[in-house]
Amino acid sequence: MVKRKVEGMAACLSRLKQRGGINTSSNEIVSADETVSNNEIVTADEIVSNNEIVTRDEIISNKEIVSNSEIISPRVVDITNASYIEFPSSDACGFWKGVKFSPDGSSILTNNDDNILRVFEDGFWKTYPHGECVYDYAWYPRMQSSLPATCCFVSVSCGRPIQLWDSNNHRNVRATYKPINHLYEVDSPLSVSFNLSGNKIFAGIDRCVYVFDTSRPGEQIEQINTSATRKTTKDGLRGILSCFAFNPDYSGMYAVGSYNGMIGIYAENNPSLCLSLFTGHSKGVTQVQFSNCGRFLFSGGRKDSCVEMWDIRNTGNSLFKFPRQVENHQRIQFDAAFNILATGSTCGNLLVYDTLHLDQPSQSRQFDSPVNGVSLMGNHQIAVSTGSRIFDDDVEPIHSIGVLEY
Repeated sequence: MVKRKVEGMAACLSRLKQRGGINTSSNEIVSADETVSNNEIVTADEIVSNNEIVTRDEIISNKEIVSNSEIISPRVVDITNASYIEFPSSDACGFWKGVKFSPDGSSILTNNDDNILRVFEDGFWKTYPHGECVYDYAWYPRMQSSLPATCCFVSVSCGRPIQLWDSNNHRNVRATYKPINHLYEVDSPLSVSFNLSGNKIFAGIDRCVYVFDTSRPGEQIEQINTSATRKTTKDGLRGILSCFAFNPDYSGMYAVGSYNGMIGIYAENNPSLCLSLFTGHSKGVTQVQFSNCGRFLFSGGRKDSCVEMWDIRNTGNSLFKFPRQVENHQRIQFDAAFNILATGSTCGNLLVYDTLHLDQPSQSRQFDSPVNGVSLMGNHQIAVSTGSRIFDDDVEPIHSIGVLEY
């Protein structure tokens, strides 16, 4: 398929840029002439590895670096009257199933029920067809549009191995990573994520995590069993591992969510040791995410009426519950950054909470269909995708994707 140009899209994105919106350049990631390790230098045609050495004093947020005076608070946010710029997408044959801003804010990656991933950028969209349902996808964390070698993302779909795609060229699959099980068969993971440095890829299946070296396509370099067996013990993290989140303090700590309703905390340097288990969800956990400070963990699940907030220093109890309405098994995204939490809901409400002032009421914005995708950018933008599967032929489906500016 060829790159499609959409009428009106260029005007939409130019408006975003004029208002301080989507940026095509970023100073958050080191430039190409800065120091990189010898075994991690790549070209645009090679597999992307870590392009940056970061010390603890140079920790970079996945979204954007802001000063304390620039931290966004929903107490001054009015999303009810905010402008919503909808992206035209006439070739989409199904409802939208999620949205993610690129780390530098220059692109938006979306998933659709037609099994096609789309990247929206600068008046164009590029399509990445998959043969079956797309389970998960993730941007390369060091992605910067001015460095073509970093412009990539991974995806995993039903019956296929993990694929690394070039976001500048939809015909180019840079690499394939094959999770090989004990029977020497190729597994099909249901979740995938980079670690913070981007040099490893983590993929989850039933009670097991596969770890890949980003610069070495092929089989996994490590296999981590989170529970011994299905029958002999109930210890550890059980069920299908559905999501990952890495602590932004670069401590190597990461969280793993399970469809068994549990969340496990692990460390990259000691993968066999489970640091803690959370058991606050009654249904499957669909998303976990750390706060920017690294002290708190947010989690959401299927048929769950809230987003849980955990203090990782005291993991026995939930710190706070942010109400939202999720009445089915659809994955409803949320995003937390700069002291705000934005979440979708199956009733069509986009909700925004203040995570510093928990007594503050939420802000809300009503859409015509369930809000299933939410992604924050620090410059007063929320990417939103809406839609759900309709079983009644007499009801016309309503779905949209766009950016809310507040």
